[in-house]
Amino acid sequence: MIGITRNGATLRIRLLGIDRPAVAHGTEPGQPYAEHARDYLDHLNGGKPVRVDAYGRDQHERVLAVLWDEQVNVNLLMAAKGCAEVFRRAPCVVYCQELHAPEAKARQDRVGMWAQGPRYKSPRDFRRRMRLSGT
Repeated sequence: MIGITRNGATLRIRLLGIDRPAVAHGTEPGQPYAEHARDYLDHLNGGKPVRVDAYGRDQHERVLAVLWDEQVNVNLLMAAKGCAEVFRRAPCVVYCQELHAPEAKARQDRVGMWAQGPRYKSPRDFRRRMRLSGT
């Protein structure tokens, strides 16, 4: 995700604690629900200012952040709406424990990407499969 600061600087942001389905890039295919998740995040933001709580950078130099729309934790809402799963590959410094219950509820209710049931592939597994296949 790309964000613009008040002074006009561009930030590449990765939402802390969650992993969204991979969107198609060039010739690489995307995952089911990827566009839905991206569009939902765009809808939540809607071009209005949000608070970005930054917690360092990832290996791709993106800012690891929790987004806030007033009092609403956008990262948590993405998990609750089935637009992202909890990111489990790295230690998380803040707010991550809060993500597990909304993800579990979305999974149980088959909301968003969880509607795929047993066909669901995590974003991590999908990206790994694409690298191994050379796609």
